Amino acid sequence: MLEAHFDESGHSCDTAFVTMAGLVAHEYSWLVLEAKWKEALKAHGLSQWHTTDYANSLKEYSTWKGDEEKRRRAYGVFISLIEELDGVPLGATVSMADWNQLSDAAKRYLVDPYYLIFQACLHRASEYRIGISGGNKLRVIFDNNKEFTGRIPKIYQLLRREFPLGDQLLASPVFSSAASSVRMQAADLVAYEVRHFQDNWLKRPHLKPRWGYEQLIKMVLRTCKFGPLPWFSNFSEEALVGLDSAICQQLEP
Repeated sequence: MLEAHFDESGHSCDTAFVTMAGLVAHEYSWLVLEAKWKEALKAHGLSQWHTTDYANSLKEYSTWKGDEEKRRRAYGVFISLIEELDGVPLGATVSMADWNQLSDAAKRYLVDPYYLIFQACLHRASEYRIGISGGNKLRVIFDNNKEFTGRIPKIYQLLRREFPLGDQLLASPVFSSAASSVRMQAADLVAYEVRHFQDNWLKRPHLKPRWGYEQLIKMVLRTCKFGPLPWFSNFSEEALVGLDSAICQQLEP
């Protein structure tokens, strides 16, 4: 059984971008990561890993503020554990400003920005699944937040029916929180890095990619024989304009 954990970064109602990103791996690989992750949490005096809190020195990380050596060392440990996972990171981002410029027909056809980015993630997960073992089913676990639990079940069932490889998905999605799942904590870290890269790529392309994102790319390169790059999709204005045009042509009587 393959298992994909997806976290969101950004909410479609109040942010400029929405990202879905995470990791896909065999169940036994997740078990290995889980054990090591819990050891790392204990070693650093943490009850859980939460990347936004880490980045802003909030809650459990408040005492780390200003201690850049400790912060970098801890971040490196958790990134390294993800790198050791026998799996692949994947994700997709869409600009809400560009999404809002789509025609009404295209919006109705695509249903929801999360439909678009989940479909992109599913494509990548399918390529990885087929590359390592065509017979594995895919269990998909999402972050248990209000926006996801409200939108994802409908999108999930649409994709099961309409996506060419939708029959690989289990009957229904699963929801889990970072507070109760270290696997979702790993997905949270990936989503944070992917969204930051895509945000910079669209707004500040002169900036060098973050170190954490570069490590994720190394994981991708390790497994790219299972499918073409990029494993991290970015639906820019140009991409959405082309998609809009194609949809409208398809819907023409």
